[in-house]
Formats: sequence, structure tokens, C-alpha cells
Amino acid sequence: MATPPRPLPELTHSIRLARSFCAASLETEYVIGQDVSLRYSVVEEIIKRMNLACDAWNEEALNHHVYQCERLNIEKSDNFEWRESLKKAHEVLSIVEALREGLEKAILNANRQELVESLASAEEIGYDKPVVSAARDLLMKIDEIIEEASAAIWSLEREIDMLPVITRATSVGYNNSHIELLRTFIGLPLDKFLRMQLDFAEKAGDIDMMVETWIRLHDIIFESSGNSYEFEFCSVLKSRDEFVGRRWDDPVPNSRMRRKMEVSEIYIKYQYLYSTKPN
Repeated sequence: MATPPRPLPELTHSIRLARSFCAASLETEYVIGQDVSLRYSVVEEIIKRMNLACDAWNEEALNHHVYQCERLNIEKSDNFEWRESLKKAHEVLSIVEALREGLEKAILNANRQELVESLASAEEIGYDKPVVSAARDLLMKIDEIIEEASAAIWSLEREIDMLPVITRATSVGYNNSHIELLRTFIGLPLDKFLRMQLDFAEKAGDIDMMVETWIRLHDIIFESSGNSYEFEFCSVLKSRDEFVGRRWDDPVPNSRMRRKMEVSEIYIKYQYLYSTKPN
């Protein structure tokens, strides 16, 4: 069987070159022929696209075009504009890579300060990629958690107000002093938690919170040891028999009161004797 004829080398070269220029993906490879004019036009196209990628801060496109320039050894070219474009592309690529890595690190650490700084840098250069949207969403969640935690530390409802804030902060990996304080509150027994809240209320001068905390503390005390406040269990008070016996033996235990009564009795006796004295 006869083998089909192969296409002419010139035709193959033309087809490959046409496909290279028509393809839209970043993986397109330019086929450079031996013709100097053809090489010049191809490099000019690469430089043009690389400059556009610099203006758009497009990291993927920059990586691709810088790779092409390195394969073509543009950095050692005699064309000054080509070398300057490649130099600018390297600088822009370094900035974009550092910015992306900073955003990813801030997201991973849930660091609010790093998020704010990285987002400000991205907005300054017009960098808008999915990592920027993710950083904005995380920053919004962190700000909501901070606001909720600031309010929850003054609450007396641990399950309702404190625990949901701790859960949200844990889900995004965020932590600050208020979150740590809420975690401490959750782990305390109820009476110790109320005493700490009472101290905070006294320092802040929050009268309403002080009253409410005192009421809850008193409820806990009476529920746990209310029998201690009954008369028969109170060690300060005398028993019924002792109290009655003391009053029977000594109706006026106070010495000062006793003197007053004695003086009164003497005065009464004197008045009686004087009134009954014969004329």
C-alpha cells in the first residue's frame, strides 16, 4: 500500500504559524522561522501583549509572556524597547506575586491588619482577582465578629450571646482579647462568672448590670445554701431556749439601760415616800 504524501515543509510552517497567532489561550507557542522580519513581527506581538498584561496586572499572562521572552533571549537583544518592556514585566510580576502571597497569608492567618493593608495595596493598583474577593469577605466577617464580641463580654447570657460569637470566630480562625475573654467566661462556673461580670460592671459604673448580677448571685447563693439562713441553722443567733432563758433571768441585759431603770425606781420610791410623809 502506498503511503500518503507528506505536506510540504513550507505549508506545515505556515499552518503552525497561523494556529499560533489565532489561538487565544495562554499556552500558545509562537513558531519563529528563519526569516528575520518574521522573527521581528512575532517578538513585537509578544511585547505588545506583555505590556497589556502589565497594565492589567495579570499575573498569569505575565508569567506566560515573560517565559516566551526568556526562550527568545530578549534580555540580551539589541532592541532597547524590548529589554525595557521585559524589565518592567519582571517588576510588575514581582509586585503582583508579592501582593497575592500577602493576601493568601492574611486569609490563612485571619489577620485583620494584614487584610486591610493588602486590600489597600490591591485597590491602589487596580488588582481584582478572586483572592481579593475572598479577602474582602473575610474582613467583613471579622469586623462583624469584633462588634459582636465587644457586646457579648457585657452579657450575662453565655449560651445565647457568647457561645455563637466564639463559634463564628473559630470557624474563620480569628482571635483577639475579647474572644479569649469570652472563652474564659464559658469555662467558668456560673457563680465565678457572675462575680467577674460584677467586677467589670463596678469598674465601668454600670448600675443596671450591677443590680442584675447581684440578683442572680443572690439567687445562686440561696439555692445552694439557703438552709444556712434559717434561724435554727444560723450560728450568730441564740437558740430559742437560750434566748428565752436569758430574757427570763435578765430582762434588761444592757448595763446602761439597767442603770436608767434603777434610777427611775429610786425616783419613784422617793416620790412615794415624800407624798405619804405626815404633816
